[in-house]
Amino acid sequence: MHIILPLVLCIGVSILIQLRQQIMIRRRQQLSSSGSTSCKNHQKKKLLMSFAVWTASYTIMGVLGGTMAYYRFPRTFDDKEPHPLPDVLFEIIPERCPKILGQNIQSLSLIIFYAYLSVFVVPYHPRGLTVLHHFLLLNSLMFLTRTTTVSVTNLPQPNFTPKCLRAQNDTATLRESFSVVMLSGFPPKACGDLIYSGHAACAILSMLIFERHGCFFGSGAIRAAGWALVVAAVASIFMCRSHYTVDVVLGVYFSYFLSEWFWARVTGGMAEGSGFGRWVRWLTGEEVGVEARGWEESGKSSRAESGRSTGEDTAENGDEDRTQLLTGALISPSPTGLISLNGSGLTDVASYGAV
Repeated sequence: MHIILPLVLCIGVSILIQLRQQIMIRRRQQLSSSGSTSCKNHQKKKLLMSFAVWTASYTIMGVLGGTMAYYRFPRTFDDKEPHPLPDVLFEIIPERCPKILGQNIQSLSLIIFYAYLSVFVVPYHPRGLTVLHHFLLLNSLMFLTRTTTVSVTNLPQPNFTPKCLRAQNDTATLRESFSVVMLSGFPPKACGDLIYSGHAACAILSMLIFERHGCFFGSGAIRAAGWALVVAAVASIFMCRSHYTVDVVLGVYFSYFLSEWFWARVTGGMAEGSGFGRWVRWLTGEEVGVEARGWEESGKSSRAESGRSTGEDTAENGDEDRTQLLTGALISPSPTGLISLNGSGLTDVASYGAV
């Protein structure tokens, strides 16, 4: 705790310093361009639609996933300590759950990713709303797929969560399970909802989306800090005994292959024939074949266009200079007469009369 907190603060300060210049550039670009009010209202309605899908998916995961997990997870009738299953990484990684500002690292990592998305990416990224749409929809897919796994297979709680220790000492009806999970505060908290790890999947999905859209302001330090935060979150999951190894492994698989499934239908080779892809493109207002372009790609494109423009200007100026030189040569006297241009080059004409 005493070492991690100053490290996090130093990284945060360095990232803010690197972001400042790019943010100011983006702000000036936004001030110099304006969109119609009707277009902006249409974008807001579509964004509300994506947010509604996210909310519905999260609620479904809580009702069908969390409630069923709480109802079905194994009871050991022991409220003193958990009875975890054998796990290879539990034997290697010591049980110790470090917290920063009252939050474990896996929860804090998600707060940082969501704050970065809301404060920096959405307002200042060239395609910020598209990134937000993709973020909400990919997380919705993760919620729905996770519902199908936590509701059917339930494992013993591996850590000392007080609510779960009390719950494993007694049975509960389905109605009581719903009340405990959904009506006891936000976010919903269940027991036995382990397969697969939502924290690991959400952290990895965040970075995969940022990678896809180039959301690092052209900074390698921000990119490295993001992946370091993912590694720290996964390590904290094991140290806090929040999930078994299989839960995290499946979280990695689901986050990667869900994102690949998503991109293939939205912008990839399966986009033309995908109804889902057409709907996502309608939400974002983009066409098939539009690849993610963030600060890095936009900067390269701008520099390339600038280079081409400069090269064309230079070529035009060079042609003009050569024309002027040759034109001036035709009317400039030489010691023997005029300089004349023919098919074989410059020749010396003997006298004015010869012209």
